[in-house]
Amino acid sequence: RLSASVGLQGRALEAMRGVDRAEFASGTGGAYDDAPQRIGHGATISAPHMHAMALKLLADRLQPGCRALDVGSGSGYLCVVLARMVGPSGR
Repeated sequence: RLSASVGLQGRALEAMRGVDRAEFASGTGGAYDDAPQRIGHGATISAPHMHAMALKLLADRLQPGCRALDVGSGSGYLCVVLARMVGPSGR
């Protein structure tokens, strides 16, 4: 659905598909809904389309071996997706 709604494709889409969002959201049962989910302490994990938009904008810069910094990472989901984009030689 993300590829159609946001236009995410290629490595960025594969990186998102490779990380199970349910591991980063509280057990609310809606981890795969395109909506923010509670992660505790009054915080939420952003909706998947928001992560997809960020990746779409950054995809050209997130090449293997590059560096990426996610400030205010919240659940850590996007950090893991960024790590998949830059690969094992990235930071």
